[in-house]
Amino acid sequence: MLARNPHIEDLKAITGDYRDILLSTMDFIADRYESDKEYHWIDTKLNIHSGEDFPQWDPLGSRDIVYSWIQGRGLESLTLHSKWIKDNYSDNTALNLVQRLESIIEEVADSTEQARELNSGHLFFFMNPKGEALNMGNDGSWVKKQINPEGLWNTSDIFASRGLFAASLITGSKEARFSSVEYVKNVLNGIIQGNFVTDQQPLSEGNPVATTSGRLSQSPWMLLIGSMTLLLKHGVPEALEWGIYAIRYILDKHVNINRKWEKLKDFDFVEYISADGDLWYNNKAVLSDPGHALEFVGLTLQFCFTAKSAEQLDTQKKLEIEEITSRMFPIFRRNFINGFNRKAKGIVKLLDLVSRKPINSQMPWWSLPETMRAALGCCKIVQNKADRTFCMKAYSLCHNSLFNNYIKENSPGLLAVQTRDNKGNIVDIIPAVPDADPGYHTGLTLIDCLEMINEQ
Repeated sequence: MLARNPHIEDLKAITGDYRDILLSTMDFIADRYESDKEYHWIDTKLNIHSGEDFPQWDPLGSRDIVYSWIQGRGLESLTLHSKWIKDNYSDNTALNLVQRLESIIEEVADSTEQARELNSGHLFFFMNPKGEALNMGNDGSWVKKQINPEGLWNTSDIFASRGLFAASLITGSKEARFSSVEYVKNVLNGIIQGNFVTDQQPLSEGNPVATTSGRLSQSPWMLLIGSMTLLLKHGVPEALEWGIYAIRYILDKHVNINRKWEKLKDFDFVEYISADGDLWYNNKAVLSDPGHALEFVGLTLQFCFTAKSAEQLDTQKKLEIEEITSRMFPIFRRNFINGFNRKAKGIVKLLDLVSRKPINSQMPWWSLPETMRAALGCCKIVQNKADRTFCMKAYSLCHNSLFNNYIKENSPGLLAVQTRDNKGNIVDIIPAVPDADPGYHTGLTLIDCLEMINEQ
């Protein structure tokens, strides 16, 4: 555990715990994958709290249902974990784990490409093990979903395109690299042109994610930022312009800057807007997901740090990056204050920015490591002691809650339980998908945290 106001030396002292999590999670995923040579998908289908696999009769948890989000995120996660292990370890156990991960990456990438071929170049939230898109009927039965070749791009396409690009870094295939970059471009253009729809299916009450006419989400734009950071870091110079465009869109459309919305507080982060760019109301509430706001800060700062080292950063782009960077701490501070439940030690899922009260007080695990990454990123850019203290206190609160309440020493793969309620109790409520995190929200953020801790 960390002190309430830790120093950088305190953070350096607990990095061994982060390393344990990264290695344990990857070893766990590799073990499960290798246990069934015929199932060419990443398998994290278990209840972390009980430690038991989901039963095969579970319509949402069985291995008969493949979540595209998990596979796209997993490809990126396994790739970046593999690189991190190679950069930090040279013993035979670690190098063997790298070989195992790289084999999984190659096979899951092939499965993902085959699924795209079956679905007219797209993926979908639900698939069967063959890769065929599925819809769930009102009676709970599964029916094949026909996807139009000219159909809308979706969130699964964002994760898959980024995951396939990451996989190409492992396979070294120039064809796969080119194809994945084109896939990213197609998704980007779809979002810009309005040819995009979320394919997330609402699997729990209190999380209104289904497509709603006239309602526009910040989500695809934020997810693009992560894609552009990865591409920019690995030699796709156009990603600089694309990333700036996505960040600007969110700042202009979803953040209360320059008193754009008088009834809200400065730097409030709005989850949805109306088609005409005004506030979108859920009954009389204006919805904000504080975790998404904090994730946006962390992703944006990682993009900016990457951009600053890019060779093609001219004077104008440098000024744009500096201006964007300067916005991040005020957004971080406002939305951490908005969302962190200091009694139950977690970040609420949804807040009404009008009443300033939670609408969904459940606290998923993922927003804690995302906030830790954002807090350390803000520590690098703030100019005064008070702001740095705020960041370090926020980091400590999130670190301590993650290790006290979500990750236990006996947790399979040192994975986190998904959700707690506003009293701090673990509850079997699905935040997005029932499958456990394949090292995406937790692992990739901890890798970034380790890098920033080691820099100081």
